[in-house]
Amino acid sequence: MGRITILACLLVGVLTAGCDISIIIPDPNDMAPEDLFALMDEATDIVRDEFPDARLVEVFGFPDQGAGLAYEAEDLVDWEFWFVDDIDDPTPGQVVLPYENGVFGNLLISDEPITGTVYDRLPEDVTYQEAIDILRDDGITSGFENINLRKLLQIPEPDEAYYIFAFPDDSFIAVGAESGDIIE
Repeated sequence: MGRITILACLLVGVLTAGCDISIIIPDPNDMAPEDLFALMDEATDIVRDEFPDARLVEVFGFPDQGAGLAYEAEDLVDWEFWFVDDIDDPTPGQVVLPYENGVFGNLLISDEPITGTVYDRLPEDVTYQEAIDILRDDGITSGFENINLRKLLQIPEPDEAYYIFAFPDDSFIAVGAESGDIIE
């Protein structure tokens, strides 16, 4: 926890009293990572209030704006939840629900389809914290710009969704969301 100390002085002609007040403010670096699966469920409930047939098909995680790169799960504080608005529509539109500073934002709605993604339900086997640990255990220690959980059309086998890490050099590394396998 970080601390800010405020000195308060009462001045009546001369300095007559002073007090030291400490206010505890959480340090973002000491906070536990978000429970992504709980956020996914909450985002689904919010979107389905307006779009009952919506399906969550992608999730993006970002470090705090201006914070640079993410290195650990705790660094991911902003999220975007991407839905197709009607899973039964052959060309569904998209609904994006942002989550910033611990609060869900307004729905962003578009008629454009989400391309390159299989519209299957996202798995809840490997957490994003575990996916980061798998990268680190494989010797990949550099920071990443974001993480994206989705099932790609371009990677049909094995048939699973991936946590896709985007790095500053425009490279990507994927970790299987069910198997934990790495694809570079």
